[in-house]
Amino acid sequence: MSKMFGYRSMIMPFHHHSMYAALRYDDDRSRMSSVIRPTHFDGLDLVPGTVELDGFELESTRRFHNENLRYPDASIKMVSALKEVEQGYDVVVIHCGRGSFLTAGAYEAATGVLVTVRPEWLEIASMTISLNLFSHFVSLIEKAGRSVNHDFTKYLVTRHDPRDVSQQEAVALLRDSLGDDLLTATVWESDAIRQAWLKNQSVYELSVGEVGRSAYEQAMETLSSTNAEVMDLISEVWGRSPMYVSQTSRSTTTDKADPQSRGRSK
Repeated sequence: MSKMFGYRSMIMPFHHHSMYAALRYDDDRSRMSSVIRPTHFDGLDLVPGTVELDGFELESTRRFHNENLRYPDASIKMVSALKEVEQGYDVVVIHCGRGSFLTAGAYEAATGVLVTVRPEWLEIASMTISLNLFSHFVSLIEKAGRSVNHDFTKYLVTRHDPRDVSQQEAVALLRDSLGDDLLTATVWESDAIRQAWLKNQSVYELSVGEVGRSAYEQAMETLSSTNAEVMDLISEVWGRSPMYVSQTSRSTTTDKADPQSRGRSK
């Protein structure tokens, strides 16, 4: 995520200006507000992740095995850091990679969880292992005397090729197992998304000419449908009526109107 916004920790120094600075255990810890950086998207800020977070994992592991700190105090640090700035943001997205204690912190700080899964049998098995780890983290946090409450836990199929028969079977299994907890929208495998990833960008920064109109429109449609469903989830939590899915549906219908009709409406 940090690379997508232009922050490359391997070649750019971010000492005291990354998530590590807000989480570290020593007296050099920075306030969360001092490590937040702007992006080129209006209203969207970022706290970069760096390789220094590996040091946080090592220190957290050492403290976890210390008899005086039998239950993890690492995850509460994520909660504390976000509480410093929560009044300034409507939504905070936490993407913490594979770090065990960072993941525990994300689970404790989060009010909702979105689990992504590719529709392949090995990936589904991997997701199952991750969910077992999730349960383990939650049990440790609760043993430490803190509760973990999520407004929702939902699942999203990504890198989906709807023409692949084995993937069709995998998605059917997921829908049968997860029911309404699996989002209706899926993120399709897309040349446009792949091209954006290679450029360390989002699809919204690509132009049609870079990937071709068909690939671009397909990527925008699958992302818009997914984002609309997630926004409706958030709206529900806020006590508002869902509206984004219906808006996207109307927009897609309009976009697919025949060219002559669109010409007349102009």
